[in-house]
Amino acid sequence: MMEIKELLCLLDRIAAGTCTEDDLDVLRRMLSAHGQENTVQLGKYNVDIGRGQDIQIGDRVYHGPDAAAIQQAIRAVLDEYRLVPLHHPKVYHILALISRKRGQFSRAAELCDNAYRLALEMGSEDLQALVQNERGKLARDMQDWDAAWQHFTAVQEWFENRTATTPRDDDLAFGNMGQMAWVAYHLGRLEEARSLFLQSLDLFAARSKGYKTTLRYRLALVEEALGHLEPALAHASDAVYWFERVGMQRDLEEAQSLLARLQTAKRSQE
Repeated sequence: MMEIKELLCLLDRIAAGTCTEDDLDVLRRMLSAHGQENTVQLGKYNVDIGRGQDIQIGDRVYHGPDAAAIQQAIRAVLDEYRLVPLHHPKVYHILALISRKRGQFSRAAELCDNAYRLALEMGSEDLQALVQNERGKLARDMQDWDAAWQHFTAVQEWFENRTATTPRDDDLAFGNMGQMAWVAYHLGRLEEARSLFLQSLDLFAARSKGYKTTLRYRLALVEEALGHLEPALAHASDAVYWFERVGMQRDLEEAQSLLARLQTAKRSQE
């Protein structure tokens, strides 16, 4: 069994965004499911992978972005990477995601390139779409809105051109539409952004509560920019309620700030 010092070094690399394919393989082999929701067993330690939770291993406690990066890696291994070979586009994809979330954009771009090259070699257009979506998120985080739009649009066109009988990753397709909406907002295409957000919310009706709440918060910003005060207030109020319920603290603070601003604007109109 891995010693505690080795395990902490592995988690430190994940938190710092410097983990490798071998690190993810070690993580994959150490993980086992647990009876409780949002809890896994990592070696001899139980780890809570619920969003907003700290992670404690022995005497070490990981907080905030460090805990989030570790939780993301664990969830990804559990959800997608347990059964894939080590040298696989999905492994490079999660490494790129972790690097992006740590602000290591150059490394994330390089990892995306590796993932896309492997997806091309495999002839898998589904995996190419997955990597293209991550490239869009990378451009988004770098605030290169034109490049982000190109990446997300390419993914959307890929899904639209597929036949109705072909299985697809609906979460990726629906989430990509929400990303397009956010980019359209930043490009000043407000009506288009509003339409895309509403479509994405409708598609996500029975899916992830956290992401759906993020969509509502962003739609509130669009409605505010369009001068639609009442729907902006409604969406912002919903976002505050659900961000608090699911423990998304940073998002909650942003939504509370927006709601306060909208409430002030409403009072000034009365």
